[in-house]
Amino acid sequence: MSSIYGEHYIQSKDIKDLTGKFNAHTANKMFVNLDEATFGGYKQDNQILKNFITESMAVIEEKFKDPMTINSYVNLAITTNEDFPVEISEHDRRYFVLQCSDDIANNHEYWGPLLPLF
Repeated sequence: MSSIYGEHYIQSKDIKDLTGKFNAHTANKMFVNLDEATFGGYKQDNQILKNFITESMAVIEEKFKDPMTINSYVNLAITTNEDFPVEISEHDRRYFVLQCSDDIANNHEYWGPLLPLF
């Protein structure tokens, strides 16, 4: 994804990078990938994550600087092998969950021709 989005892409393994106080590294990003980041069940983090996904504005804060509000154009992907990486309520429409088949995992004959497309 970094080859597509360049400086407007960030990958993180820690959900606190999005839900923590100092989040300036997420400013002006169009695509954020939480790779194998796990959700510890903290309701506050869950609410911040929901806002991160849906809000059109974001409050960005750097250390030793005043917070500022900017437009948010971010798209979020959560990639994981965990069964429950985030809390999703029954009527939540923020998430689109894909479960990949184990039948084609590590199947080089299947994935080989597709790799150049990525």
